[in-house]
Amino acid sequence: MAALASIAAQAQDGWKHPKTIAATIVERFADQPERKVEVALQNDAISYKTSAAIDGLLGGIPRIESVGSSGVMTWIEGKPEVVLPLLAPTTYGIDEFLDRPGFSRADLEFNLQGIEKALDKKVLVGKSETVAGRDCLVLKVPDSADRASTDYQQLWIDRETGITMRQQDFFGGKKTYERDITKIDFTIPGGSVLAAPRPEAKILRGLVSPMTLSRFSTLADPAAFSTDISKVNEASKQAWAGAFDLPGDFRYAQTIASQVRSQEVALGGIKNNQQRAIEERNAARQRAAQQRRENRLRNREFRAQRTAVVQTTEGINDGPAISMTFTTSDADGGTLQIFQVDNSENEGAGPNANGNGGSSNKPKEKLYPFAQSDFVNPATGDTISVLQIEGQEIEPYIDELVLGTPKTNVDSRIANSKMYTVGGPGNIKVLTWTSGQSRHAIVATNMSEAQMIEMASKLKTN
Repeated sequence: MAALASIAAQAQDGWKHPKTIAATIVERFADQPERKVEVALQNDAISYKTSAAIDGLLGGIPRIESVGSSGVMTWIEGKPEVVLPLLAPTTYGIDEFLDRPGFSRADLEFNLQGIEKALDKKVLVGKSETVAGRDCLVLKVPDSADRASTDYQQLWIDRETGITMRQQDFFGGKKTYERDITKIDFTIPGGSVLAAPRPEAKILRGLVSPMTLSRFSTLADPAAFSTDISKVNEASKQAWAGAFDLPGDFRYAQTIASQVRSQEVALGGIKNNQQRAIEERNAARQRAAQQRRENRLRNREFRAQRTAVVQTTEGINDGPAISMTFTTSDADGGTLQIFQVDNSENEGAGPNANGNGGSSNKPKEKLYPFAQSDFVNPATGDTISVLQIEGQEIEPYIDELVLGTPKTNVDSRIANSKMYTVGGPGNIKVLTWTSGQSRHAIVATNMSEAQMIEMASKLKTN
């Protein structure tokens, strides 16, 4: 085909591997509304548009998310000059849409018996059809050895690239899932919002909240930090959080304050319910993605798609849901958010799991005031996050960073101080210390231990 004349020679598996791909994909789950997704593959990274929330924040704000060898990155649509790394994609499965089957082109054309043996399934070949201008081989794979099974998957595989241009899953003869590539091109259009971020883009590494991404163009004077911490203390009706002066080249993004529900875990760790809820949602997404992966011919365990609707709450499986409300204060442009959660006890009055009367075996939980304040150096993208909690250890709230073994008692001016060095890009350091019943932490990129200790020593409760 002329459109592929400039593409590199065929890969070892026989499929052509274009260096760039732009595609429009439409996905339908049973009776659910269809989802239209624009994706672009370039430099071995796949980018797509999304407005999914990140840990409950930025929901509804159009972003671009990119998944590749350098990790998961996201930026506000139209603002690729500021990029936020993520631990995982907010939308699972999209990075698989342009995958190729695990067998070679030669096997597909000349060795169907080998594919059937690997899958332990029959593979029925239909007539060639065209999808979005691409010549495709149509395959039908029953879910059992019975060729007439009403549980099956049908695939339209591009003869040149191996990309699945259309996929339909049937269960009991009813179509439960369908995905179509309605448009595909092997160049990225000029000016595409899906283009990679600029080489000079500021990468906001560290522990800053996703909100910082949207605040970058309206960062405030660091003096607003002290004002917002005062309001956090007022809302808590106790002076537990503190503020200090920041280096002059940093600007203030926001403070997000909440009451977190914590509990002792068997191994001694502490996690709040919001963190567990996020983990539960991510696990559900991964299970859904795994189910979709099992529908691909590259897997030995092939099965037809079963559509399921998974509902999650802000609680955990063995506890009540968290009821969350929030108010925003007009603190220098609305930079302060205060979240409140319900204070119900996580105890049961009925028989426990062992059939014994009385309370359940669930641990008691208590609410603790928590706040995170974020700062950015707009010239470099370096970040500082200040975390504070009353009555609890702070390290569990930094658990997305691999802290390792700390240096202890690093300075006599701050009590119970610990200094951690985190591997990876950004030269991240973490300083924790105690002030009364409060535990504090500074998470900073490209900052010396001396600078962090100096800041911590000047903490003042407002």
